[in-house]
Amino acid sequence: MKSVSRFFLRVIVFFPFLLLVTLPCLAQTELDDRLDQLATRIVELMAENTGTLEGPEKMRLAVLDFPDLGGQVTGLGRFVAEELTTRLFLTRRFEVIERQLLNKVLDELKLSAAGFVDSSSAQELGKILGVSAVVSGTISPLATTVRVNARVITTTTGKIVAATSVELPKDEGVMQLLQTVVPAGGGILPESETVLPGLPGEGPGESSAPLPAGSGGHPGGGFARREEQTYQDRIEQALSRGEYLKAYSLCQEALAKYPAFAFAYAALGYTYLRIQPANEEQALLALEKAVALAEEPWGDGFAHYLLGRIYANRGRRLEARLALEKAALRYQVVGIKRSPEDWYNQAIRLCLELYREEIEACWAEQDYARAINLCQQAIDKFKPAFAYTARGYSLLKSKPVRAAEALESLLAALALVDRPYGDGWTYYLLGWAYWETGDKDKAREALERAITSTHQSAVLSAPAWETDCLRLLRYCYEGKIETFLANGEYEAAIDFLEGVITFLPDFAYAHAVLGYSYLMADKAPRRALEVLERAAALEEAPVEHGWTAYLLGWAYQRNGRYGPAVDALGKALRQAGEAGVTPEWAADGVRRLADSYDQLFNQFRLRGGNISYYLVLAEASMELLPEYATGYAVKGYCLTEVSAERTGEALTLLQQAQALKEDPTGDGWIYYAFGRAYNQKGERKTAMAYLEQALRRGAEAHVSERQYWYRQCNLLYQRLSKQHRSMYGLAVTVDSAADDPYLMLKLGSEKGRPFNSFTGLKLRLGVSSELWRVEAGGELAWEGDLFPPMEFLGWYVLLGGGMYGVYGLNRSTGGDLDLGLYFGFETGLRFYFGEANRFCLTVGAEHRFYPAGENTVAFGVNLGLPVQ
Repeated sequence: MKSVSRFFLRVIVFFPFLLLVTLPCLAQTELDDRLDQLATRIVELMAENTGTLEGPEKMRLAVLDFPDLGGQVTGLGRFVAEELTTRLFLTRRFEVIERQLLNKVLDELKLSAAGFVDSSSAQELGKILGVSAVVSGTISPLATTVRVNARVITTTTGKIVAATSVELPKDEGVMQLLQTVVPAGGGILPESETVLPGLPGEGPGESSAPLPAGSGGHPGGGFARREEQTYQDRIEQALSRGEYLKAYSLCQEALAKYPAFAFAYAALGYTYLRIQPANEEQALLALEKAVALAEEPWGDGFAHYLLGRIYANRGRRLEARLALEKAALRYQVVGIKRSPEDWYNQAIRLCLELYREEIEACWAEQDYARAINLCQQAIDKFKPAFAYTARGYSLLKSKPVRAAEALESLLAALALVDRPYGDGWTYYLLGWAYWETGDKDKAREALERAITSTHQSAVLSAPAWETDCLRLLRYCYEGKIETFLANGEYEAAIDFLEGVITFLPDFAYAHAVLGYSYLMADKAPRRALEVLERAAALEEAPVEHGWTAYLLGWAYQRNGRYGPAVDALGKALRQAGEAGVTPEWAADGVRRLADSYDQLFNQFRLRGGNISYYLVLAEASMELLPEYATGYAVKGYCLTEVSAERTGEALTLLQQAQALKEDPTGDGWIYYAFGRAYNQKGERKTAMAYLEQALRRGAEAHVSERQYWYRQCNLLYQRLSKQHRSMYGLAVTVDSAADDPYLMLKLGSEKGRPFNSFTGLKLRLGVSSELWRVEAGGELAWEGDLFPPMEFLGWYVLLGGGMYGVYGLNRSTGGDLDLGLYFGFETGLRFYFGEANRFCLTVGAEHRFYPAGENTVAFGVNLGLPVQ
């Protein structure tokens, strides 16, 4: 129960507190909503009734004060007029007349701004101001609300074209506005002989009578001065407590007695700024009156500070600066606070901001002499760091450049504060000044500090000066880089440039030179490639005439990436050619390009590949390297693969390649290419001659038989070198079935490659006094060269078999016939004559076996005649 009671107690205490906090906010929101409704309804009704808001031209309006039903303008009437002016303007359909101009014209027409206009006065107002309509109305306090009636009168016909009303909540703020009376004519200050009106609720007899003219504001001498002091004390006490309405009443009372009381005018102006809504116009009049009566109405410069603030708000920048400057200097002299606010630092800040605006306006007009004078004025009076910086900039922009003076001024600024302008601009100017004086190392340090300071200041976008700062910084770096390159100090250049690209990651030239330094130092090829790729990505040509592309190709080559290498090196040479120059690196670029092409074409010869790709590659090599024989050879080879119809073109290219270099690749590959081309052309003999030469040259160059081209060459040679011969021979045969040897005639054919292998078919016929023997079969033989590479005399081993038939001549029985199978083994020597289809003479011995246990041994000679 106790916990429940505590809970309800907290709710009871907290709920009223919540109401106190939120009700003003809700009331303010409701007030704004009602005024928005009023403006919106006026616009809608005008659009319906006039139809003039649809065109491109804006309607010109004048908004008058809203009086109460008694014709008196209160602060609420002025507030409604001001708010309505703002809201109508923000619709972008109207051009609204400024209120000071409106008041002046109303005075000339002897009208008030109280909103009471008839048809004729509205038309007269339209003629003078050039307005199409006048917005006026009244306010009527009710029990819990205040009703605002508004109407729009055209100046051409004097008719009402729109009328509407809203009810405002009668909260504390609205009540305070209702109680503030705005005198006729829009002002509050009387002439020196006029009695000031009292606060709302005072009767005529409650105000003090004016002093007689010519009294000078001090009737009674010392008594008057004491009474003024009393008023001043009471006013200051009210202000210190925040009782601005009381202070306002005291100021009116004091001015009624002492019209020349400067402090009262100054305090009255302050109260107009503090009582809401603030009446800046009346505050300005009061404060100007105050400083006209006395140089320092408040004693410490506060009145001038208030004037400066109002001048600044109204765009009177020069008057604002002078007033604030006077206020600050007065405070420095007095050294004590007499005003109700701590305003001195604010005055200094505003004054320096105005100095800064005025100086920057001079820069915009390129009036650097006046800018220097303004900077010096600010330095003499307040010694602000930004003024030293601004003076340095103005001196650097002067003609001629006054770099030494600028350097002195900028160093003075940095001695006062690290970032006078909030970023690194002062350091940029310092680097500029050092650059102008020729001290490049100090210039580089200052410019680096400028960039670092800017990055540390966390600005959302890069400042405008950063581009020029980076330009100067790059100049400084380039000078240092050139020194390293001239001295060949590549290790030192690497250390320096690694720091540079960390600081300026977008500096393409630094990346290019860093990559070059790694290549020249023969260190970290992967890092060299990385920074050179970054250089090319940052800028198409960070160095003229293709140097970066050359370095990139070099780095690709160093890393074994020959495809990108030929692209980059080719691009470098094209860029140099387009520029019409022959740079120092061109010869090395040509050499490296040829080496990279060699590597790519070696891969092609070793492993084969996409013919179309290598054809394009070969054509590109011929374009870039007209004396590059391998390019012609590869293109010729690729054409034989692409189409048999381009064999003639292929042979021409191969001949051009051989004219440039007998054996471009050094391993006989070009002869293989010739052999393929001639084979496609149908010239088998020539093809075999080239293929044979390719194989012989490959053997001399110790080419591995696993290489693609060499393996293909061997296969083609084997296919083409197979020979077909008719065989004729005689053999002396010793037969186990006969007592005496006999001759056998051998007929047949064979096909194969000399000194490799061959196959054949044979028919043998033998006759003796005892039998007739006929054999038909096939054979498979292997050959070898006894004296390589002469290819004249070789050995062979042969296996054979087939069918046989023997007819025995038996005189007693009349003969018998035996049929069966046989197997044979033969070896011997073979002699070859001729070049392509060669004659062959074979001398050998053969042993044949028969299933019945018989066997024969034959010694014979065979002659092979080539068959086309």
